[in-house]
Amino acid sequence: MAKWAFRAKEWLADRTGLQYPKLRVIQPVKPAVQFKFKDFVIGMQALALASVCLVTGILLLFVCGMLVYAIFVGLRG
Repeated sequence: MAKWAFRAKEWLADRTGLQYPKLRVIQPVKPAVQFKFKDFVIGMQALALASVCLVTGILLLFVCGMLVYAIFVGLRG
């Protein structure tokens, strides 16, 4: 039935000079992405690096705060 309708539209397009109707193309289903251990390792390395940067940043803030405190105490006394 769908073929007849398409051929009728084709015939009508031939007679009237309109463009041919396009058939719908069914897109293939993509397979699901599988879990790879390598991706897990990369994620863990990123988390480890982030935690090291966070701890280092906190320590640097503490050291800078102590330095500023020492300078103010030195200027005062």
